[in-house]
Amino acid sequence: MRSRKALSLVELLIASAIFISILAFITRGLISSSTVVDKIINEAQLIEDTRSAGQIISDSLNRAVYIYPPNKKISLNSPGSWTVENPNGNKNIWLTGNDPIIAFIEASEQTGICSKSNKKACLYFVAYYPIKRTTIVKKASYGQALKDDNNNDAWVLFEYRKRLAINQLSEAQQPPLNIKASSGKLLADFIAPDIGFKITNISCKNPDGTSTCKSNSEPDFKETISSGEFILLAQYNKKIGFNKSPKMVFNISARNLNY
Repeated sequence: MRSRKALSLVELLIASAIFISILAFITRGLISSSTVVDKIINEAQLIEDTRSAGQIISDSLNRAVYIYPPNKKISLNSPGSWTVENPNGNKNIWLTGNDPIIAFIEASEQTGICSKSNKKACLYFVAYYPIKRTTIVKKASYGQALKDDNNNDAWVLFEYRKRLAINQLSEAQQPPLNIKASSGKLLADFIAPDIGFKITNISCKNPDGTSTCKSNSEPDFKETISSGEFILLAQYNKKIGFNKSPKMVFNISARNLNY
């Protein structure tokens, strides 16, 4: 009788050990599955955020009355403004066609005389461009909260908007190249460096109907991009996992171009 009780106790201990091992195995499996699910959700969210940013840019471009062609040197705000800092090292100076920027003049939202009290009747200068993520971490008041050593080389996409005191582009001798008194606002995080934001396959038009996509020294020259594409590519580095998103291509088309 004692032998049976001892044997039953041994069996119970063995069964308990097996049960604990199985439970630990299941727990590890659940944790692993949860990590995989979180990874998939995070990747999907990043891709969706990037796609949404591309759609915002595309929708804004649809309202353009002028899109800056290549070789236009644009100065945004001031050299000390980190929100307009060119990742190619040229401070606040951007060269279209060379630097990763697309700039344009957006149509007014309503008719009337452009004024401070009727801002929706004014044209707006708009630009989209990336800055280095490390620039934000170092210089923004909230920068340290974004610190991520696995993504020091990533870019962040910014939007720059400035109201122009004109109703029509014809009121200006040439599209403005020196835009001050504004700052960039964050649009999308974790953009792949160098290849994450590109403007490509562009076509240009001149007021006389010719197509060149080349710079011109005349002060009133208003050659404009008439069509093209821009590419967005997200990148998020972890020790294990997601690196680059699929390449996203968006059309450049402006319904309001007069020629």
